[in-house]
Amino acid sequence: MNNRHTAHPAPPLALVIDEDLTMRLLLRQSLEQHGFRVEEASGGKQALEILSGLQPDIILLDVVISDMDGYAVCRQLRQLAGFEDTPVVIVTGFEDVDSVNHAYKVGATDFVGKPINWTIFGHRMRYILRSSQAFAALKTSEARSSALLRAIPDMIFRQDGRGRYLDFQGGRENLVVVPPEEFIGKTMEEVLPSQIAEPALQHLRRVLSSGSGQRFEYQLEIEGTLRYFEARMVASGVDEVTSLVRDITDQKLYEDQIQQLAFYDNLTDLPNRRLFFEHLEHEIRQCDRSDGVLAILFLDLDRFKVINDTLGHGTGDAVLVEVGRRLTDCVRSVDAVARPGHEDGMTSVARLGGDEFTMLIGGIQDARDSEPVARRILETLSAPITIEGRDLFVTPSIGIATYPADGKDAGTLLKNADAAMYKAKEEGRNCIRFYSNSINDRALARFTLEADLRAALEGEALEVYYQPQVDLLSGKAIGMEALARWNHPQRGFIPPSDFIPVAEEAGLIDKLSQWVMQTACAQARAWRQQGAGEVRMAVNLSARQFYAGDLARVVADVLASTGLPSRLLEVELTEGMVMKDPKVTLTALEALKEMGVSIAVDDFGTGYSSLAYLKKYPLDVLKIDRSFVHDIATDPDDAAIARAIIVMAKSLGMVVIGEGVETEQQLAFLQKNGCDQVQGYLLARPACASEAEKYLHGQQLITGAFRKQAAD
Repeated sequence: MNNRHTAHPAPPLALVIDEDLTMRLLLRQSLEQHGFRVEEASGGKQALEILSGLQPDIILLDVVISDMDGYAVCRQLRQLAGFEDTPVVIVTGFEDVDSVNHAYKVGATDFVGKPINWTIFGHRMRYILRSSQAFAALKTSEARSSALLRAIPDMIFRQDGRGRYLDFQGGRENLVVVPPEEFIGKTMEEVLPSQIAEPALQHLRRVLSSGSGQRFEYQLEIEGTLRYFEARMVASGVDEVTSLVRDITDQKLYEDQIQQLAFYDNLTDLPNRRLFFEHLEHEIRQCDRSDGVLAILFLDLDRFKVINDTLGHGTGDAVLVEVGRRLTDCVRSVDAVARPGHEDGMTSVARLGGDEFTMLIGGIQDARDSEPVARRILETLSAPITIEGRDLFVTPSIGIATYPADGKDAGTLLKNADAAMYKAKEEGRNCIRFYSNSINDRALARFTLEADLRAALEGEALEVYYQPQVDLLSGKAIGMEALARWNHPQRGFIPPSDFIPVAEEAGLIDKLSQWVMQTACAQARAWRQQGAGEVRMAVNLSARQFYAGDLARVVADVLASTGLPSRLLEVELTEGMVMKDPKVTLTALEALKEMGVSIAVDDFGTGYSSLAYLKKYPLDVLKIDRSFVHDIATDPDDAAIARAIIVMAKSLGMVVIGEGVETEQQLAFLQKNGCDQVQGYLLARPACASEAEKYLHGQQLITGAFRKQAAD
């Protein structure tokens, strides 16, 4: 038998440098899901020691490391032989301009902001690695070209002051327009096209008049192929110039390829989000200098998902390409702009991703001047798009925001144009809405809701509902989470996601939170007296309430007035609240802990908690956010994150609660992977006190049969 072994390249190696065990686990899970091998270092010094015998393909480096900060690590590893061009990605929660500039100054290739978008993280690392490899290929090409040119001389021309060729030397005769014997004695105007000869003569005269060398580039078609050349001219005698000409075609092609990868969408060839932001920021600066006005059109295709789902992504991609082409045709020629620092023109249309496009319109007087372009887009996209003989119809929803009226920076402008686009979708799709109109509508609705909420708080028209927290071993409710609910007399049930933000913005959240805590603790005491057992009552704290400085006193007053033992109260803080101000957080948590109150971190996994800080805090419970639980049985990334959270919590001796459990598959996953408790609609919906009490009298919300089945 003839055995043949095919060599396969090893998967790329990533080195993760982060003292936070949780973050290392999450980064490892995501990177391995996308084909990386992973090595870890918990500190900067350890990482530098590892690098003496390891050559990773990419390095992920946290800024906050206790033994030496990430910037110092990046600076030192750049000084190590062989790591000059290794891509280094800074992982940081700081995204201010100074921090970003400092990261690039010490040699970082790119940075990833916290919280990390895990859905695109692995793809982005693959993209950064590919871009780095393209740069490496470019450097290799340059080194090869340099060696070749040292062995084979460049083309060398001698010319007099009128541009007449006196001599030619070099081994690249195949790159001259005509053989040397045919151009010696002739002028550049007689040999070269006028668009090259005229600027070349200008450079030649400058050399003779100033005595300084000149450099310029030009393009020339030779045997049907467009080639790029670099010419350097120096004075070599009285009324004589020597020109060294080098073929730089390969270099230019690599530069174009790298720019295409970095700044353009690979499907439509339109500028991507990064280049669009560069252009927008440049145009804003121009407007500041000239008191100008510009508009951003944010466009989203209506019901585009139907095309992808029914006809496939190949058809959807073809539609996006055609939409991009039509949008480009809609732009006036005066809207074509150049990337700052580059001569090549670019259209002001960009694809941000998916079916979202943007268009920048400058040189206008006010917002309404952008409307004709938007109308032109509606008309252009109304024509059918024919793909493989099938006529498809797409319509856009367009939102418009203008500078400076609707925002002073690029991010705000894009966000407001996006908000106006959603307003267009809400009002029927295939239409145009200006940000000023939509924001006024929302502001009026928000004002009315705030007034009604104030009245509801004063009139005690709100209610507290309770959702059981179920122990996975016994299957019984051992705790309740208190949740504010509002049944408006005219509008009916208003979701907390609508009125809680209003309460926060209006300064009502402290009063609302304290009322919920008071009501919930009193109810837990009543259940205890009525023989329902000791029920742990979980109450959410607002950020304002937590950082007000008198939280311990407020909690003590509530416990004293209701008579509830402190061990039966559990306060829940979001992950962002825990990490906002570590010093203040630690002081507040220690005060609560001294009282005997349990402390839980809610929505865990969506923020950027550092394990180093979590270990310092007196925490009792971690709650896995419902966004991970939702797809935990089908999404490998969410499953990996949930497992990592459970392992990390167990290592710290904490109880783990899974939120938002709605299916038996989710429940089985959490039970199998060691989660302690769960809550969600599968087991019980939030209910008023009288209904919730039924769950406290020995009823098993998870049957023994199911628990055995899940364990198996």
